[in-house]
Amino acid sequence: MASRLSSSSVSLEIKLTKVGEKLLHLPSSPEEIIECLVRTEDILSRLPQSASISMIKPLNPVIKALIAEDLVRHSNIVVKISVAYCICEIMRIMALDTPYDDNQMKVWFCLSCGEFFEYNEFFELVVTAFEKVSSSSGGCYTKMIKVLKAFSSGKFVVMMCDLQLEGLIVRLFKRFLTVADSSSSAVVSKMEKIMTMIIKESKELPRELVNLLAINGKSNKEIASPVCTQLAKKLLKIYADQLNPDIPDMVSDSS
Repeated sequence: MASRLSSSSVSLEIKLTKVGEKLLHLPSSPEEIIECLVRTEDILSRLPQSASISMIKPLNPVIKALIAEDLVRHSNIVVKISVAYCICEIMRIMALDTPYDDNQMKVWFCLSCGEFFEYNEFFELVVTAFEKVSSSSGGCYTKMIKVLKAFSSGKFVVMMCDLQLEGLIVRLFKRFLTVADSSSSAVVSKMEKIMTMIIKESKELPRELVNLLAINGKSNKEIASPVCTQLAKKLLKIYADQLNPDIPDMVSDSS
């Protein structure tokens, strides 16, 4: 059994090394890039959290490639989503400790691959990807669900709050509320989990975000957007209970 596990680990290391080399020398067509990223997704998803030292070395070129501008800012939405998912997986594997701060993130990426990476680039990538996936079917949507699932694990929510990315948090809430009525109950549940965790992890919420919840929670919107309205009401109630007991009027207006 041990030799089988060892053989499996060696095989993953070899595959990781090869895919890292491929990513560092990107093919020209989006289709080939996506194919390479899909292989990367598969390999990363099979690596355990707190991977062995022997696995970290071949992981470094993958990290370096993923945070390079060519991929992080690629114009193709499928590429964006795949990169976001791969970075989610890498953060899971590396098991960063909370609380997260600017210096820790920069130092971690620098130690991993010799490159500095602005943490907000990753969250900008994720939020932009959420915003651009308009259809609730197809390959893009399926990939986006994987990112949503990874994002709802909690680590990334805590990270966003620790790093005080208020503008991106507002955009994330706005997007989730916008698509709630056209999404499955399972997807809405994950979105609700993410937004609830953000509220509970925050010391306070931006006024713009509170207003967004209040507007979407108004009863006169319930016929046109029933899921969105109910979701906004629940979140506003959590906000009132958790952070601001002085807004009963806003909550009752949304009831």
